[in-house]
Amino acid sequence: MSTVAQTRSFISGWVLICLAFPAAGSAQDGDSKLNEHLQAFAPYVGTWICETQWQSGGELWAQNEYSIGMNGNFFEAITSSKNAQGGIYQRYKTTWLYDPNEKKLKTYGFTYDGTVTITEPEIDDSGEGHPIIRSKWQQPDGTWIKQEVQMNEDNQSYQWRVWSSQNEKDWDQIMDGTWDKRV
Repeated sequence: MSTVAQTRSFISGWVLICLAFPAAGSAQDGDSKLNEHLQAFAPYVGTWICETQWQSGGELWAQNEYSIGMNGNFFEAITSSKNAQGGIYQRYKTTWLYDPNEKKLKTYGFTYDGTVTITEPEIDDSGEGHPIIRSKWQQPDGTWIKQEVQMNEDNQSYQWRVWSSQNEKDWDQIMDGTWDKRV
């Protein structure tokens, strides 16, 4: 059988499988509920915009698009930002999951420059209101970053706070911004 015939045969077979088992092809399209370990992320589903300034005075415009993936086992974000010329580009892709083997949350963060960061976020639901989601990691240049997000009571905005440190002891706050829900 020629390569073209093999390809057509494969495609025909795949189409038949998808038609015969439509639920298998759409399992991730209809996700609406996160697994129990990711429930703190549920209020964030949707599109959010942040227009603010870094503590240094630099302007920031960013957009987060949060979604539930693969039968509720992953929570995903696409973060876009504006470059110096005002053009929008994808800066980050982030995936949160619960690792059943290690029994802990993990975050895999992918940056536009090829950097990959793996963290173990913590969810603090000991206070009043929505839980605080915290993360901490070390940048390639050695700088430590910690951040926290917390949904505001209106469920239409959330606070984003970021600190940096050179020694993981003395922290300088570099961001206290608000993200507003768009969709």
